[in-house]
Amino acid sequence: AKNTLALYARTIIVMLVSLYVSRVLLDKLGVDDYGVYNVVGSIVVLFSFLNNALTASSQRFLTVALGENDDDKMRRVFNTSISIQIILVIVSIVLLELGGTWFLNNRLNIPIERIEAANYAFQFSILTFAMNFIRVPYSASVVAYERLDFFAYASIVDAVLKLGIAFMIGITGVDRLVTYAFLLACESFIMLLIYRLFCIRTFDGICEYKGILDKKIFREMFMFSGWTLFGGFSNVATQNGFLFMLNMFC
Repeated sequence: AKNTLALYARTIIVMLVSLYVSRVLLDKLGVDDYGVYNVVGSIVVLFSFLNNALTASSQRFLTVALGENDDDKMRRVFNTSISIQIILVIVSIVLLELGGTWFLNNRLNIPIERIEAANYAFQFSILTFAMNFIRVPYSASVVAYERLDFFAYASIVDAVLKLGIAFMIGITGVDRLVTYAFLLACESFIMLLIYRLFCIRTFDGICEYKGILDKKIFREMFMFSGWTLFGGFSNVATQNGFLFMLNMFC
């Protein structure tokens, strides 16, 4: 009941703040930059299907190990999850830098005077993506241990920080699109630190990364997440592909 109430409060507050953030961003960025950021960010979001699939996989294996009261297995699952995330982040960054940069500069319709700012925003969006990706095993650990009160509070802090960023971009005096993308990357780093510190201090050494990559767990996690990856990619490609089609042809 406590977890349910916390999640209801989280959902309501985050939804209201998000609706207001959209209004503030449209006002501060303007129509063109708001559209540019959405389409530039969509290139990076295409890779979020990996994030969603591995979140479910990490939660499942951590929960099973927790149910078995096997702390050693918990540590191996957590470390393997982090190692997988690091590998996928590196691969994703290489693909985004090669294919994403080319697509941004050669296929998307972006005003010529905003192309440089769009490229900066793209680089900061990649950093944001990497931070959120590395955070997956920590958030999965929070859910596995059913500390949903912290999850709710962290989500509210996340939403409030993004609201603060929306107001800040209007008073910095620097290019607003670039500033917004940069501050979002900083905010993602702060949230990663919050999750990491909470997990390390709360879960008794389970969430300390020591560079372990258990090959057996590695194979099992990828087999488990196989169909989720396929479904997640189809969903993300549909939603973001629509934005690309609007930008390129409409």
